Amino acid sequence: NASLSGKLYVVSDTSMNANLFVGADTSLSGKLYVIHDTSLNANLFVGADSSLSGKLYVQGTSVLNNDASLNANLFVGADASLSGKLYVVSDTSLNAKLFVGSDSSLSGKLRVLGTTNLIADVSINSKLFVGSDSSMSGKLRVSGDTSLNSNLFVGKDASLSGKLYVVSD
Repeated sequence: NASLSGKLYVVSDTSMNANLFVGADTSLSGKLYVIHDTSLNANLFVGADSSLSGKLYVQGTSVLNNDASLNANLFVGADASLSGKLYVVSDTSLNAKLFVGSDSSLSGKLRVLGTTNLIADVSINSKLFVGSDSSMSGKLRVSGDTSLNSNLFVGKDASLSGKLYVVSD
């Protein structure tokens, strides 16, 4: 055993073939190279950028106090919760149902491929164009004038509560 009660200065390489225990702070003025696994049993503070050449595994919760930039895909294995707005620059694909808990606004066209079911009242504040046949299983109520630019066929009785004007035969 050797005991030293003062400073030790080593000019060249130093090799220790067993454990090194340091009882207080340690300062290195150069790089630290570690060949095998490294275990830190408390916090790790890094004063500048960090680079990892492989995967990063995190066992607990991760907290980022500033913006996060991902330059490739993001895969989430379970639910994702956002407590703010979501901005998407390009197309968005949803491969299952979309549930919206409140009002929705679209500032462009809405294209629906397939059957559309509207469960409650529908309000259209401008024109409605239907490109093919339409079927209604209830009443049609019109509060203003109605123009039909072709034939009108009525399958049963027709009732008029006012005058009928016929322009041609």
